[in-house]
Amino acid sequence: MAGDADAAREWREAYERVSGLVATTQLRDPGALEHAVPATPDWRARDLVAHMIGVGSDTLGDAVDEEHGEDWTQRHVDARRDHAVPQLLEEWSDLAGRIEEHVATTDPGPLGDIVIHEQDLRGALGTPAAARRRAWRWCASRWPPRSPTAWRGAARCAWRRPTRTGRGSPPTAIPPSCCARRATTSPAR
Repeated sequence: MAGDADAAREWREAYERVSGLVATTQLRDPGALEHAVPATPDWRARDLVAHMIGVGSDTLGDAVDEEHGEDWTQRHVDARRDHAVPQLLEEWSDLAGRIEEHVATTDPGPLGDIVIHEQDLRGALGTPAAARRRAWRWCASRWPPRSPTAWRGAARCAWRRPTRTGRGSPPTAIPPSCCARRATTSPAR
């Protein structure tokens, strides 16, 4: 698969939204980063961020598990479990320029991961979804979903369904993420 300059621009914009959301949350309500992620209930919001960083790191190191298996995704979390949120953001910032370049010249795959997990993170934090972004349309036009309604549901997830805690949750259709298997097989906490 060849890189794509539009995908790189979308990746950068998504990275800036997500890293900004995490930094702002860390300042205003650091406990929110300990909330479970509805789409991956075994993970906290900060674990999801660790995974996104791990995907970027593995992409640059040519260590991506093509199956995106649970062991691979969990390694990202385990390797960063003791890192403070500012340390996570610093690592990601150090990788961001090279990931963007990789997306532009080699493989746009990391765009799908960050766009999908941005919605997962927003579900955990109870923040409005980043709906109808160009990146969703870009991903949907290039990668077939694992579920017929996955991209459509994810792209329209601006609505928030109340949960027991009163926080919003992501759409009922799970996007075709590397963690979709975890979301359907992990017990809820």
